Amino acid sequence: MPMKKNLIYLLVLLVLATVGYFLLNSKNDRLFPIEDANFQVENVQEVTKIFLSDKSRDNIKLTKGADGVWMVNDSFRARQDWVAFLLDGLEKQNPAQMVPKSMHNSAIKLLAGGSIKCEVYKGDKKTNAFYVARQPDKNNTAIMLNIREDGSNAPRPFIVKYGLTDNFLGVRYQTDLENWRDKQILYFPKSEIVKISVSYPKKTAENFTLLTKPSYKVLPEKTGLNADRAKAYHGFYDKLFCMGFENDYILKDTFVRTFKPFAMVEVTSAENKKQDLKIFYRQVHKGTHQILTVDGQEYDGDTFFGWLNKRDFVLLSSQTVQKMLREYHEFYESPSKLTTSED
Repeated sequence: MPMKKNLIYLLVLLVLATVGYFLLNSKNDRLFPIEDANFQVENVQEVTKIFLSDKSRDNIKLTKGADGVWMVNDSFRARQDWVAFLLDGLEKQNPAQMVPKSMHNSAIKLLAGGSIKCEVYKGDKKTNAFYVARQPDKNNTAIMLNIREDGSNAPRPFIVKYGLTDNFLGVRYQTDLENWRDKQILYFPKSEIVKISVSYPKKTAENFTLLTKPSYKVLPEKTGLNADRAKAYHGFYDKLFCMGFENDYILKDTFVRTFKPFAMVEVTSAENKKQDLKIFYRQVHKGTHQILTVDGQEYDGDTFFGWLNKRDFVLLSSQTVQKMLREYHEFYESPSKLTTSED
């Protein structure tokens, strides 16, 4: 008798192992009709666009560039680790079962009360579209509702798992822009930058415009350009980061409307897209270590404020500001003082 029971247990384990294997490895042999449960994305490396939207927060558009870098809303470099986290979920999520009839009403409430719509594209082709409940069900799994190719909703939601685990997938689907944005600023792929302009309202003689194509030029142009220095300066724009976004700072509006920036930077891409940054001195505060004195006025010497793309108030380190704020005469001097290291 005990041997018979052991044999039954062994058979059950074999069945479960077989089911698990096919759930994890048989992407083409679906347990449910694709029009009702098209949640798992095959070959995620081919995904080029992802849209995330809901009724109350920012809508997010993630786009993969030719260089493999993901951007947010066509304006900001995305956090690449967050994109990888989402793609991992898209690849490994699978419908475990249709929501039982006893749970149907509660599942619909979860979706209606707060869900995110996700649309996945490979090139111009939409391959997947579904709703994800923000809150997990009682087993910590995700409730998802498929959207069919004709735009209609599937009749029943599904319980969707990460592989065979109960890890809640909903945390990967976010529509808060601040969660997705990298701290890199003034970013275009280096090969796409065609112009960088820097201006100083109080010392206009040091204003300059760097042109990168078809060869390096610094305007106003004259003989004796140090091309290595121009190239090194161009290279800085692959590595510019802010310390943080300060859009909730109480004095933000005062800086933007009242104070005058001491320097301005504008970057232009080959497609004539532009990004700009106004840079302000920051007042001395209790965390100040180094004092910067300008025209008899003391400022914080370690950090600066910036107004980025007429949208974001950012905190900048002195190292980042020094990289950007070179002066016209430097490009016609030798030997070069500019390097691609942390200057």
